Amino acid sequence: MSGTTVRSVHIPDLTDLAHRSPSAETLCWLRDGRGLIGWGVLDRLEVTGPSAMTDGAEWFNERCTELEIADEVRRPGSGPIAFVSGAFEPDVAPTVFVIPRVLIGRDEFGSWMTYAGERPEIPEPHDVPEPGEVQYVDGDRDSASFQRAVRELVARIDAGRLDKAVLARDVYAHTEHDLDVRHLISRLIATYDGCWTYSVDGLVGATPELLLRLADGHVYSRVLAGTEWGPDAHERLRSRKNLEEHEYAAVSAAAALEKVTIRLSVPGEPKVLSLPNVSHLATEIRGDVAEGITACDVAAAMHPTAAVGGTPTDIALRMIRELEGADRDRYAGPVGWVDSHGNGEFGIALRGGIVRGPRTIQLYAGCGIVAGSDPQTEWQETEGKFAVMRHALGSDNLP
Repeated sequence: MSGTTVRSVHIPDLTDLAHRSPSAETLCWLRDGRGLIGWGVLDRLEVTGPSAMTDGAEWFNERCTELEIADEVRRPGSGPIAFVSGAFEPDVAPTVFVIPRVLIGRDEFGSWMTYAGERPEIPEPHDVPEPGEVQYVDGDRDSASFQRAVRELVARIDAGRLDKAVLARDVYAHTEHDLDVRHLISRLIATYDGCWTYSVDGLVGATPELLLRLADGHVYSRVLAGTEWGPDAHERLRSRKNLEEHEYAAVSAAAALEKVTIRLSVPGEPKVLSLPNVSHLATEIRGDVAEGITACDVAAAMHPTAAVGGTPTDIALRMIRELEGADRDRYAGPVGWVDSHGNGEFGIALRGGIVRGPRTIQLYAGCGIVAGSDPQTEWQETEGKFAVMRHALGSDNLP
C-alpha cells in the first residue's frame, strides 16, 4: 500500500448510491440518499482486545501516512476512509476495519468519488437477484426459553442486583438462492430511509440509533430506548417503564460523552421517533470534543451504552452472557466509518444480521428489560424489530 495514491474528485450528483456498487462485497453507510458506498479492499484489519477500536484507528492512521492523498473535495468522508464494525464484546469477537479501493460519497453539497490507483468509471445503477423464498429458524432462544430468561432477569432486577439489561435473541434466515447484500441494502433504503443503512464485512442492517456523528470537532448522538408499536404507541411510550428504560440509556450515553467532550448539551425531555414498524423515545445530545479526539475515540468511550447493555454496565453484561445464549458477535456494536482527519459517523448495529454463508444470515433483535417488563410483550417487541430484516429479505408485511 505504501506509495499508493488515493484521490477524491467531484463527480455529477448521484441520488441512487444504493444501486451503484458493482460488487456483492459492498460497504455502505447511507441515509436519506446521502452517505458512502464502497467496494474493493485496499486494506483490511481484524483486531481483538479491550482497546480494539482505538488500536484499529491507530492502524488506519498509519496506513494513511503511507498513502499519497490528493483530496480536492475536502469534506468529512472524502480522502481515505475506513468502514468499521466493532464487536459487542471486543475481547470475544474481532473488530473489523476495511479501507475500500473505490468509494462514492454524497452529502448536502453533492457527490464525489474516492479511488486508489487508476480512476474507474462511475458504475451505472443496476438491480441484483432476489434471494427467493426464505425459511426462518429460531436460534438459541425460542419463545418459551426467551420468556423464561426475561422472567429470571426481572426477578434479579426486583432483588436489587441491577436496574436494567438488554436481552437479545437470534433467528437464522435460510434463502432459496444466494444472498446478495446489495438486495438487502436497496430494500432497507427504500423503506427505512430515516435510518442509517450499513454494510461492513457481512454485517448488514438499518439502525435508527446514531451513536455519534463527529465533524470538525462537533459531536452529535441520538439515544433510543423505550419502544412501542401499534395504535396509541406515542401515548404508551410515556409509561413509567419506557421512561425509566430511556433515562438509563440517556444518562449512560451522556456520562460516556463527558469523558471526551469539553462542552455537552443534554435535553431534559426525550422526543418520540416514529419508524415504519415501531416508535421509540429519543434524546439528542450535542457537544464539542477536545482537540485530537477522533470518531473512534468517541465510539470506544460510549460503547456499550445502557441502550444495548444495561445499568450498571458490568453487572448487566454478566447477566447478558448468562441468560442470552447466542454470541452477539458484532450485533449491537459500533458500526460506521472514520476518515483520515478523525471525522466519522457510528451507529449501533441494530435491526440487522450477519451473513453466515451463501444462503444464510443470522438475524438479531433485543429489548431493554427493567422492573415491570412483561415477558410476552418483550417477545412481541423482538418480533416487531425482526420485521426490518424480514422485509429486506422479501416480506412485504410490516407490523
